[in-house]
Amino acid sequence: MIYALMTQRSVRRSQMGLGTVRKSIAVPLAFTIGTAIFAAIYFSSLAGFHTVLVGEENIRIEYVVPSRSIPVPYGELVEVRRRPAYKSLWRLQISTRDGRSFESAPGSSKGIKDAVEDIERRRIVRP
Repeated sequence: MIYALMTQRSVRRSQMGLGTVRKSIAVPLAFTIGTAIFAAIYFSSLAGFHTVLVGEENIRIEYVVPSRSIPVPYGELVEVRRRPAYKSLWRLQISTRDGRSFESAPGSSKGIKDAVEDIERRRIVRP
């Protein structure tokens, strides 16, 4: 779409004295703009894990892009907290004894709060 906008003639651009962009310039420019848009979407909503599964022995952190799953035993957890993200969204932040830090994708206040409470409840029960 970006490529088409740059290479197709438009009545408005011709009235302003602007022509079309050469294809040798339009292709890399369209690729760069498209990559920038994808990166902005990724870092604003896909960065971080999307699911945390609270089990008996550990929590399992699930990522979407790239698809992977990381188990973290309760004994490894140092801190589990929620922190504000963009506007009314929150992030779940998990820190471990070995210095690893995991951060969720932005989510609702209730969902993040429930996850923190559930993990903390399981941590307290553990010896």
